[in-house]
Amino acid sequence: MKLNKSKLLVFTTIFLVLLIGCFTFHVSAFDKKATLPDEFTQEYIDLSDRVVTVRTLGTGYGVILNTEVSPFRYEIREGVFGMEGSGFVRDLPFHKFIITNDHVISPSRVTIPISKNASWDTKIIYIKNKSIFIVGCTSAIEGNILYTDPGSDIAVLFIDKNSPFRDTDISFTFSWWMGVRGEYAIESPDVLSDGDAVGVIVRKRDENGNKTSWYEMRIGKVVSTGVKLPGVVDVSALTWFQPMDFTVDLTIYPGDSGSPVVMWLRGKPFIIGVARAVAWCGTTGERFAYATRLDFVVHFLQGYGNTNK
Repeated sequence: MKLNKSKLLVFTTIFLVLLIGCFTFHVSAFDKKATLPDEFTQEYIDLSDRVVTVRTLGTGYGVILNTEVSPFRYEIREGVFGMEGSGFVRDLPFHKFIITNDHVISPSRVTIPISKNASWDTKIIYIKNKSIFIVGCTSAIEGNILYTDPGSDIAVLFIDKNSPFRDTDISFTFSWWMGVRGEYAIESPDVLSDGDAVGVIVRKRDENGNKTSWYEMRIGKVVSTGVKLPGVVDVSALTWFQPMDFTVDLTIYPGDSGSPVVMWLRGKPFIIGVARAVAWCGTTGERFAYATRLDFVVHFLQGYGNTNK
């Protein structure tokens, strides 16, 4: 039986419509309105065993200018470094992890004492020793690096499987992999769109900007699915950003890097990335924050965490 051109065109059109429909269902767009979980409507929320402080301490060497000897005397000296950010817990059958930013655990500067009351902050050229601590409100343990990638600015830390940190017993589920679950698959970065609702889980700040013991979810919108800089574009700043970064209007403070970023799909929240940076323009007052997607490590950790090795 031969099909004429008109019938063939009809069958082809129907097939393409069905194909596009299936694909559209698979990558459903994120919600434009946030559905705040019940916990975050309360004034005092303790998530210290789920969303943690990541503290990196150690010593290293840097170069200083010793003008006491000569105006041109450069010396290599030992100093100290200390950094603090955030992270969140992933508890899988055989392993327990902390997901955070690479820049939270990878020092770039060292403070070198040059006199009793003065010090010199300079670029680090060699790390002598480094310790990474996972800190909650009631406990602190040491973490070990499993995976780190300066390119995506993502780091994953091993922690003791028997530690008190956990990711269960919370209204929205940390245990499903950032939405990679059947009809909720969100593997493509193109699914994000401007105006999507977004939230970040962070420690509350007091009137002086210091962290408190309580947590909150700050709500905002996706400003751009890529990188948008506030005010006048500084081309040099773009070299710091990565293809998986997206721009949001959330309020992010120093120390919030590594906090989980949440989006909603059909009213259900999923962790989609981590808070990474903030930029503002002193002239216009415009301020944006940036998050990076976790697509780089989702499948790796899903396989590794469910393997007894």
